[in-house]
Amino acid sequence: MFTTDAQMLEDTPAQYKVRLQAHAEKTLGAVAQAAQTSSVACETVHVEHEHPYQAIIDTADSNGCDLIVMASHGRHGISVIVVGSETVKVYPDDRATARHLLASFEPHLAEAGIGSISEVFDAEPPFTPRGCIAQAWSVAEVLRCLAKTAEERK
Repeated sequence: MFTTDAQMLEDTPAQYKVRLQAHAEKTLGAVAQAAQTSSVACETVHVEHEHPYQAIIDTADSNGCDLIVMASHGRHGISVIVVGSETVKVYPDDRATARHLLASFEPHLAEAGIGSISEVFDAEPPFTPRGCIAQAWSVAEVLRCLAKTAEERK
């Protein structure tokens, strides 16, 4: 078993479930509080599922969501193979939508750090870039997505 939480190995299934629920409530509570502080509507959902990516898709579909935004842990090398990436599994074949979203990065390449992508952006228009002006993993992830969604050459 692979884990970064040694406590996980000592829990009984019932103890683990209680700890997991408490962690979910704490994390989602912080998100809800931040949203409320910013006057942003927010509904939190905690779903247990054998396949997290499927739970994300099912929850989005059942709630009529038209956009899913996910972060990556920045895993690379063997850890991607061992741990996997739920982000890649959510909508692996929706190339048109992915390309549309990726196109919004093009104008930014001429701002901040020329030819690079900033660390974070404001959540509201005009989506002002903030933080580090040239984040290597931001560029790498956009390039990875562009390559993954490229038209297949015959």
